Amino acid sequence: IDLTFAMNPTPEEDPEIHMLVLAFLGGPPNSVIEIDKVVVQRLPYADIPLGSNIFYLDGGVAASSPIKSCRSSGDPHIKTLGGIIFSYHQPGWSTLYEQGDLKVESHQAPWGETDGAVNDAVRVTYTGEVHLFANGAVPTTDIMYFRLRDNILVYPDPIARIHITEFSVGDQHMYEVWISTGEIIDATGVCVDGSVDSVEALEYAAAHQVTFDESAPTYEEAAISCEGVQGTEHYEDCIFDVRMVNDPVLSEVFVESAIAAVKYDEVEEEQREAFSSGLMSGAITAAVLGDPLIVGLNGQLFKFDGRSDTWYANLATPQLQWNMQFHQFPDCPQDESMYVTGVAFTFFDESHSTGEKPPKHTVLIRVKEKESFSAECNQDSGVCLGNGSIEIIVDGNSIEKPGEHLSKSTNDLQIVAYNTFGACSRKHHDFVEQESE
Repeated sequence: IDLTFAMNPTPEEDPEIHMLVLAFLGGPPNSVIEIDKVVVQRLPYADIPLGSNIFYLDGGVAASSPIKSCRSSGDPHIKTLGGIIFSYHQPGWSTLYEQGDLKVESHQAPWGETDGAVNDAVRVTYTGEVHLFANGAVPTTDIMYFRLRDNILVYPDPIARIHITEFSVGDQHMYEVWISTGEIIDATGVCVDGSVDSVEALEYAAAHQVTFDESAPTYEEAAISCEGVQGTEHYEDCIFDVRMVNDPVLSEVFVESAIAAVKYDEVEEEQREAFSSGLMSGAITAAVLGDPLIVGLNGQLFKFDGRSDTWYANLATPQLQWNMQFHQFPDCPQDESMYVTGVAFTFFDESHSTGEKPPKHTVLIRVKEKESFSAECNQDSGVCLGNGSIEIIVDGNSIEKPGEHLSKSTNDLQIVAYNTFGACSRKHHDFVEQESE
């Protein structure tokens, strides 16, 4: 049995947990449990084995798997979720990661007239919706699961973060992909150690060793071009790529991609450290999705189940408090029955301190009838928010119609509310629809 405990996830603070005692319950009367060959190790987060369950003892997540990253970069060079590094030049589409409704693929093709190969396209499929990135295209805010920062997609189930970067020379394009996740149960793909795809990729790499042209740069000459990544795990890959493409202009692109890969490796390391310590810094988008899945300010993702009809503090600062109310729907499938039915924002002015002044504004967004799907909307007075199921209360005043509204108390707070569907905003659609009727 392997157990991993995060006793003091925040190293900057004084440790509050000094001892861990395991109590075993159950078994026949007067029986004992014999424990043999106990090994205790102190591990940094990055060294926790893939697939381990981490139990947090500071009131954090009950259990989660360590977040690991897989990448396909450069010629391309693969680093699996388990840390195996190899070069993989098989042409065509390859599945990097597939689990449940999420599938990430890369397409490998020759790089110009050289012997090198690159990812010239990336395809991400989620719940049947396909997004193809090719000919210079990268993720944008038009995609529903675009999150956090440029070129990053975050998916809730399985929990995964995908970073896609593009480099180009003329009409030739090269893509690099990072996939960060802790969900490997039933997962397949080149990134997943031990899966059929991963084993076949390693066998292909072993059977197709690369030789360099006699006119290619020497190791020492290529090393000069790659000085910017010396001391990193991308150094040897960079030298390999410069020698393989054997072209000064194209070599610069591979060097540039190696430098970018080093920088993004650092970002991923920061994300993993933030996940393990619970530190929240930097201006990064947070979110609450679905059943409910929390995206933290450092990009960490975890599932949360609270008590039904209970309010929870999601974010608190001297100027803003963001609270959420959860409600359990018993007719929904088990473990998929808790949803957010109320969101409240309380705004204070800059001089506010606890207990001194009342809030400047309060905004409550709530589901009016939690147990009924038959929303009531007086169509004679126009279109309703959520067909009558949604209400917004601003400083005590109710808003049930789409449009742009000002706070009646001070007129310095504007509320813009429109019905939407999917990832597509329907701004002004309701009014156009009403006029056409």
